[in-house]
Amino acid sequence: MARDTHQAVSPIQSLIFINFMQHHRSSAGLAFTFFPCAEPDFWAAIFAYADLARISEADFEVGDRLYGVYGHDWRVVPFAAWQTLLAQREIAAAAEIMPVGIGANPQALLTTSYASAISSSNEPLVVLSQPDFVEAVRAVLRNFSHPNILQGNPLLRSRLVTNRVKAQASKTERVAALQALVREAAESLQSSPREAKYYWALYHTYLHPAPTQERAAERLDLPFSTFRRHLKAGIMAVTSNLWSQEIS
Repeated sequence: MARDTHQAVSPIQSLIFINFMQHHRSSAGLAFTFFPCAEPDFWAAIFAYADLARISEADFEVGDRLYGVYGHDWRVVPFAAWQTLLAQREIAAAAEIMPVGIGANPQALLTTSYASAISSSNEPLVVLSQPDFVEAVRAVLRNFSHPNILQGNPLLRSRLVTNRVKAQASKTERVAALQALVREAAESLQSSPREAKYYWALYHTYLHPAPTQERAAERLDLPFSTFRRHLKAGIMAVTSNLWSQEIS
């Protein structure tokens, strides 16, 4: 805020936004940004334009003044995608400004540009909690040989998969990418003599499944209880590997 103008439009506010851009460009691993405002309604149009959502649950009071909060989830729209979205909105705004005469409503102009850019932006990412992520990975393993079932898996819209495919990738391409990620995570276990046995339990259960888990244990010449222990450890290792990639 500025000494004389507090949070009103001023050169200080422009400098704050520039520093905001630089901070998020250079800071890795950010999950969420919060912006508190003394007059939240005043900033609604421009913050919507900048893809900062109103988070009324986070509002708070200091003395007699209510502060409204806006925020951005970088897990859903990472910095590079956010920068692209702003560029799209800038172009849309320029196109709208050309025919608009004197006396046009600036807030209406921002709203029109915002809607135009939103319609051309990609579908947002899905951000799962760790327990939901674990369950989604287990579902991929269970249905690894059934791509049609995997088309309903929420991981298709995760950062994990989105970083692997083109922006307009089809569901079939996303399923293939998801299968490849799971396979790579499983195969990475082979690099450790201690964990290689977990890979083979996964291999004969999910990647190239035997008719039953009992048959898989027989192929590996293992007691069924030992096989089940290896399988559980393998699932945990694959899930941990993928979760680390998702949140890195």
